[in-house]
Amino acid sequence: MFTIALLTMGNSTHYTWWAILGYVVSTFATAVLPDAVSYRLDLTAVATSVFVTLAVPVLSAIECTLFVEAMNENGTLLYAIGNWLLHFWPSVRLLRRVSMHTDKVKCTHNAARLFALYVAIQRPSIVYKCPNYMTPPVFPLAGISVLFIIEYVISIKIQASHNAQVA
Repeated sequence: MFTIALLTMGNSTHYTWWAILGYVVSTFATAVLPDAVSYRLDLTAVATSVFVTLAVPVLSAIECTLFVEAMNENGTLLYAIGNWLLHFWPSVRLLRRVSMHTDKVKCTHNAARLFALYVAIQRPSIVYKCPNYMTPPVFPLAGISVLFIIEYVISIKIQASHNAQVA
């Protein structure tokens, strides 16, 4: 489902679609690649997806108008369903899958690197139509910092869960 949406509706200027691409790639990787590789992709995808899940309400709260425009274009119900499917469901699915890799936990910070690549190519404050006080350095620095923390916390939680099961 996400592969079709990505190919037909994906917009590389929106980080959500980078997260969806990460979800699709990690899903295929889980099926065909060794666990050590698929784990890294899963951890990157889950950190990116959780970041998007957290960023959507934050960007809405600081009045980035892209979200209001999307709701006006699609209607409240379709917007709510699409928002949940694109921003929240992948996080739930990926958190479940990455928790199964308990013996391979290693924080790589690939999600922060992916976001650094995104902000090198795009200007999020313009893409999301944010207020003028969201100057260009704010998004890259905040996003990279938050992604470092998200990936680290997920790694630590999974390792703690694994250690509790072993003990």
